[in-house]
Amino acid sequence: MAGPIILANISVPLLGAVDAADVGHLSEAYYIGAVAIGAMLHLFLWRVVQAI
Repeated sequence: MAGPIILANISVPLLGAVDAADVGHLSEAYYIGAVAIGAMLHLFLWRVVQAI
């Protein structure tokens, strides 16, 4: 029963890592900063929604 929640909790941080790896090939450093901020906000909002 807990399998889908476990997979969701594992996959959300991995999305930020994949985005950072993808954007890391671009020329400007602020792209990685933007991805990091977006990943933190996404993770925070995911945790808030789970707590409701």
